[in-house]
Amino acid sequence: MSDTRILLNMIKIEFQKWGFPQLLYKYIQHREHFYWKYHYSELDPFKYELKILTSVVNALTDNDFDIEDDKDRDAIQELVEFGFGMEDNLCTEEQLVQLIDLFPERVELFEHFIENKPTVGEFYCILFDILRYGYEYLMTFGMERVKYPPESNIVHTFKDNEIDRAIDNNDDIVIEAMKILLGNDLCGKTFTTQELQKKYNYPKFC
Repeated sequence: MSDTRILLNMIKIEFQKWGFPQLLYKYIQHREHFYWKYHYSELDPFKYELKILTSVVNALTDNDFDIEDDKDRDAIQELVEFGFGMEDNLCTEEQLVQLIDLFPERVELFEHFIENKPTVGEFYCILFDILRYGYEYLMTFGMERVKYPPESNIVHTFKDNEIDRAIDNNDDIVIEAMKILLGNDLCGKTFTTQELQKKYNYPKFC
């Protein structure tokens, strides 16, 4: 199952293994709660999900954030949306060469970047927004949320076979590009739910 299909099912099931892609999708799912100017105590019924997210952030980044602290909630938002503290780093030539392989239609652009290196943050923010927009489309027009009349089956088929598939494939590429930018020290880590519960205060469902 691809990352995007996991995203569509994540409200129904919990991941048994957590890593960088799962963290991104969990954050995007609950992104609005990081922009609402409410204290944690006012965020029912999302406290359980936000505690999961915080546990994974702490495991991947070696931080000790507390989602109940409004400043920590702001810090998590900044980390996830702007490049995990690497945003001011200049992209290396090796990274740009790897990105050319992912985006072969933009070879000339990346060749220019090799001479005039951009920052990790400049790339990362664009990729994050692409991932977010794909999620928002799928949630807005998902078949489970919108009831269409039977005569529009041809539209459903086109959406499922063309648009959704394109978003699915695109998200996989975007995640790979993010991994190149952020490196294996962060993106290569994975944790089981049991490990997170033991070491990083992953909440147990009650």
